[in-house]
Amino acid sequence: MGQTNTAASLALVKEDFHASLHKAVALLEEWISNDADNEKLDESANELLRLASTAKLLNLPSLGTLLGTASQVLSSGAIRDLAEDKRASLATTILLTERYVDLIIAGGINSPEMLIEPLNSLQRFLKTSPSRVYHWLDGFHPATEVSEYNVDEATLRRQRIMLQTGLIALLQGESDRALLLLERATTRLSGMSDHADKLLWESSAKVMSAIHDVELPNIAKRQFRFLDVYLNSVIRKTATVEGFNDAWGAICWLAAALRASDREVLVSHFDGELPYSLAQLSSGMLSLNGVSVSTLDSVAVLVKEDIRHSKELLEIMSQSEANREVSRVDQLIGGLKRIANTLEMVGLGTVSVLVRNQINDILEASHGQVIDDPTVSTVADLLLYLDSCMDRLNKGGTVGLDAFNEDARSAQVAVSLLDQTRTLALEEAKQQIVLLKQSLSNFIETGFDPEQIELIGPALETIRGVAFALNLSRAAAVVTKAQRFVHDRVHNAIDEGGIEPMLETFADALIGLEYYFDQLKYSEFPDDKILDMADESLAAVGYAN
Repeated sequence: MGQTNTAASLALVKEDFHASLHKAVALLEEWISNDADNEKLDESANELLRLASTAKLLNLPSLGTLLGTASQVLSSGAIRDLAEDKRASLATTILLTERYVDLIIAGGINSPEMLIEPLNSLQRFLKTSPSRVYHWLDGFHPATEVSEYNVDEATLRRQRIMLQTGLIALLQGESDRALLLLERATTRLSGMSDHADKLLWESSAKVMSAIHDVELPNIAKRQFRFLDVYLNSVIRKTATVEGFNDAWGAICWLAAALRASDREVLVSHFDGELPYSLAQLSSGMLSLNGVSVSTLDSVAVLVKEDIRHSKELLEIMSQSEANREVSRVDQLIGGLKRIANTLEMVGLGTVSVLVRNQINDILEASHGQVIDDPTVSTVADLLLYLDSCMDRLNKGGTVGLDAFNEDARSAQVAVSLLDQTRTLALEEAKQQIVLLKQSLSNFIETGFDPEQIELIGPALETIRGVAFALNLSRAAAVVTKAQRFVHDRVHNAIDEGGIEPMLETFADALIGLEYYFDQLKYSEFPDDKILDMADESLAAVGYAN
């Protein structure tokens, strides 16, 4: 049954479907208020089971699975083990299906991915294995065994650090920085494995290269975590076929979604394509789970009122330092906290982070004393920006939420950028690392031509100088070890031989440094976990200290 036929059939039974749904929820709520009334619980479970059968007949398998699972939570008695708030959340999850049905009737996509999170929450109540998005893929062939890796645990651990750091950056919306690490890690892992695992990592690398400039909804970004979970099990020697298939299924699903979004992705043994694009999926999930326009309007009014009060307070504080006593600073922080909390509740988390960063800046600037003029000026700029955001939000409605968050993320970066000299120094360090990687690549390709590495020494010295100038002692220590490796091993490569595998590992250290310097453009105190990988890479080639 096609999408159009499904919508038409749903429209015919919509009233009965919704009536049965509300009846099931009403019976459940009666039982919640008196959990000794088992008859109400049984009636609710039976009503949900009937709805599940109807959904499957209408070619809505994921909806049928969700309603059937909800029925099982009730009929099995699993609901009795839940706290009252969890019982109430079950009723909310069931009612979400009403909105899903309405969206399909209105021409929205029939997408199992839209229901995967509420379905997983029900499965957790039953303590059963969670469904995955690839379970609904046509043409997916699971593996029957896992493969061996031809490297040691330390090498795999370094690749996992690189993979994890890339995944974190991807989830934070920093796709360019993320892909640098993700492509490198998956490409390296493909060379360390064979058979099914080699196919997994080769396919992962192809997917990574295809998502440049693609706006990924969160459900797509979260699929990459299965790679990390599986790699961790490989390192711990607890890998299972099920874990592999979760990772392989996630990559196949991403490939299918990218193909539907006009991206060419060649994955061996799987050529499926979703019937809807990532943009359609993102829009559908926003419609199902997002905030209504009326709610956004109300939020804008509340936030604008808090902004107005904060502006009035700031105007008084700007007149003289005498007006910046601790009580007024506390009032200002209180207003900003209300704004941040309100924005966070309606899914504007990135803007909320921007406000919370400003609160931290105020606390650091005051230390229980009066805040200075630059801080007052910065808060004033933030309030003007927030005022403008609320005006835009009123005009854009829910459609503009994703773009709105993206704009706010850019503003957050702009607010936290270091001064121009620091930025230029960091950029110079990055450029020198790019030069280093290219020189090493040319060195290998030319059969170890010494001319190709003439600039490596000066490049490392420049990077080390930047690290010392910016007081980045740990990064400077990594560069110092890199200099020793180059001096002792690279310049003697022609005589010693066997240097190429070591250069691959050394390149991991350079990528760790490159990512670290890139992070510093956005945060004065970046996560230095990536330097662990750089240190371990240098230790692997004999330079631990």
